[in-house]
This record gives sequence, structure tokens and C-alpha cells, in this order.
Amino acid sequence: DYHTYAFGYLEALTEQVKNNPDVIRNVRISQSLLREAHIQEPNNFLVLNKLALNLINSGVFLAEDHVVEIKELIRQLQQVAPNRAETHRIVAVNAFVLKDYVTARVSMETSLKLEPNNPRNLWLAAQINKAASFEPEAFAYAMKAFRLGYTPRSLSSMTWVIQDSSKYGTKEENDLVAKVANQIAN
Repeated sequence: DYHTYAFGYLEALTEQVKNNPDVIRNVRISQSLLREAHIQEPNNFLVLNKLALNLINSGVFLAEDHVVEIKELIRQLQQVAPNRAETHRIVAVNAFVLKDYVTARVSMETSLKLEPNNPRNLWLAAQINKAASFEPEAFAYAMKAFRLGYTPRSLSSMTWVIQDSSKYGTKEENDLVAKVANQIAN
């Protein structure tokens, strides 16, 4: 999914994308198709959602500035679907990318109120809280995500959890972190 992709592989993919004309071309094609769909269906939640995430990702990976367009899409999303967890998650992702951690945390909390047991949301909340230096909260969100069956795609994306488990984790939580890390490694 977009969130795991954006947060788990950011550094490696940024280099790959910058040097891969096929990926860049595919991003451009998808943006063009999504923009056309948005013109035809301006209140379609799925189109707004995918276009906003596509632009957020291209801003991260291609260093393109789509901030004004993304903000407008988010405003439209908030009008079309103000009570959907995904709307607030997109606001959080965008704020996270822009390093606006206050907005990211508030939006993620709203998303979690709407979907409290969504493991991907919990993992994203963990990532945002870690970036905002709220380490105990980040660790707690990661543990809840793991208890609900979430497994990150790479060990590198959970290095901080492994490191923080000695500070914040109980024996049970340390065992869970080890179990999740072993699942990824195997």
C-alpha cells in the first residue's frame, strides 16, 4: 500500500526512482490518468484519494512540488468524506512528508478514532510519533499494530522499534518485537 511504500522504503526508492526513467514515466502516466478522472468525477473519493497519494509520493520520490494541488485535493476530500478514516490518514501522510508533525499527529489521532484497530493506521501513527520524538507513544502504537498482526515489509523500517524495545518494552513486548523481526527476516 502507499503508506508502507512511502515510509518503509523511502531512502532506497528515492535513489532508484531518480535514476529510473521507466518509473518516472509511469508516475507521470498515472498522474495524468488520475487528473483526467478527477475532472470527470470531482467528488469521487477514490479518485481524490489516489491522486493525492500519487502527488504526495511523487513529491517525496521525485522532489516535485505539488503542495498547493495536494492541499486543494485534501480540502476536497475533507468535504466529500469528512468522517472517513482514510481522509484523515491522507492529511496525516501529507503533513508527515512536509514535517508538520503536529498536524500529522492530530490527523492520525482522528483517523484512529474512526478505525481504532486498523493495524496499518497504528503503524503509521507509530512512524509519525517516532519522527515527532514521542518515542513512548510511537512504541505503544507499534506494539498495538504488531498485536493486531501487522508486519512491516523490512527490518530497516522497524529498526527503531527494536532499539526502543529495551527502553519501553516489557518482556512480552520484547518477545513480540523479536517474533515480528524473525518473520521479516525469514
